Amino acid sequence: MASSFKENIIGILRCKETTDISFDVGGRIFRAHKVFVSAQSVFFDNFFSGHEDHMKVDDLTPEVFEKVLLFLYTRAVEDCNQCEDYCGLIQAAVKYGIQNLKFICEARLYRNINSLTVLRSIEVAQQFNCAKLWQGCISYVIENMDNVVFTKKYIALMHTCPAILDSLAKASELSERKSVHYKHKINKRI
Repeated sequence: MASSFKENIIGILRCKETTDISFDVGGRIFRAHKVFVSAQSVFFDNFFSGHEDHMKVDDLTPEVFEKVLLFLYTRAVEDCNQCEDYCGLIQAAVKYGIQNLKFICEARLYRNINSLTVLRSIEVAQQFNCAKLWQGCISYVIENMDNVVFTKKYIALMHTCPAILDSLAKASELSERKSVHYKHKINKRI
């Protein structure tokens, strides 16, 4: 049976004999091809255009970095089981200038907003300027106000991301009295 183009590209990534650069991520070494990595990221192109052939990556897990490499080779993102993986991929996409990776991961987080992911997604949306994700999270919080805003995690998040309260007040179709009531209750807990 003939291999698909994607399978052939992954085979190239796995072929260590032809690699010319490496990454140390959490003690795990990833080998890659400068031509693939540099073509997909100006950051990597600039880094590896000199005499460098090795990069240490301290701010990503090996699992997330492996997904970044696969994306650089295949332009596809495998489904992640955890919200945190998509958040890590967005962080990497912003750091390394890989816009398509950011957009794909933002869209997947947006499609899967729920009570377990909404607060972490808000943090990522605010930190990495993910407007669509931000709006989706705000809409979810408004629709599920009682289940979200009175949690300890939400109250803690308000200290690091105070724009949430303003966005809720602006986006909410709650009456002014109810909105003030929520603000008052939240402020009392802070």
